Amino acid sequence: MRTAIIGAGNMGGSIARGLAKGSIIPASDIIVSNPSQGKLDELQAEFPALQITHDIIGAEFIILAVKPWLIKGVLRELKLKSKQIIISVAAGINFEELAHYVPEPEMTMFRIIPNTAISEMESM
Repeated sequence: MRTAIIGAGNMGGSIARGLAKGSIIPASDIIVSNPSQGKLDELQAEFPALQITHDIIGAEFIILAVKPWLIKGVLRELKLKSKQIIISVAAGINFEELAHYVPEPEMTMFRIIPNTAISEMESM
């Protein structure tokens, strides 16, 4: 289950840490992308198996952990395939709005509302 996390800030970084510590998705199957290299370097220092790249090819799940006002631009840059599953952390962006920026409006989409405790595998 290759999983791409777009955004390595507080939330995206916490999700990456929690997934990497878990047993469901191997850290080597987690791809993290972020505009600033510093946050990526921090994550990779903690979890060397994480893939740090701007290429999400092959990812089945795409977790959007960016600020809501960046969603449109991020989705336009990604070359999503209709079989990929979108998981949004962005508050205030509804599914109808997300559907405008993806290749297939009927793509599978989920919204999650974790907190940073996810980094310790303690989030609800």
